[in-house]
Amino acid sequence: MSYQRTTQTLQNDTFDSVAYRFFGNQSNDYLPLLVALNPQYAPYSILPSSSIIILPTIAAVSTNKTIKIWD
Repeated sequence: MSYQRTTQTLQNDTFDSVAYRFFGNQSNDYLPLLVALNPQYAPYSILPSSSIIILPTIAAVSTNKTIKIWD
């Protein structure tokens, strides 16, 4: 059984605000996947109120590894 984490949009929510609410400073990493999981809302700049949005899992996004130049 597959479990998808979802949320309900608030009034005047955008994909950016939903991503920031759930992923904080990493919201820019999750934003493309959030939009891809919810293509029915992609045309909207402001999401319809009370819409169900599928959230990406934290493991779904790969982050760039940083290289340490100086110790």
